[in-house]
Amino acid sequence: MKAWFEEHWEDLRASFWFVPSLMLAGGVGLAFAMLNLDRVLGSDWFKQIGWVSLRGPEGARTLLSAVASF
Repeated sequence: MKAWFEEHWEDLRASFWFVPSLMLAGGVGLAFAMLNLDRVLGSDWFKQIGWVSLRGPEGARTLLSAVASF
C-alpha cells in the first residue's frame, strides 16, 4: 500500500498542474476564511490600526493609482 501511494504521489507531484491547483485551493480556502473573519469582526477593528486611514473614495483612488503606477 505504501509503495502504491508513493508511486501515485510522485506521479501527481510531477504533474504540470500540481502547484497551480494547490495555489487555487489555497486561494479559495483563504477567501472563505477572510470572508468569515470579516463577517465576525466587522469593520470596527480597522479603525483601531493607526497607520491605516479610511478616507473613502479619495483614499481608494489614491491606493489604486499607487498600485497601478508600478
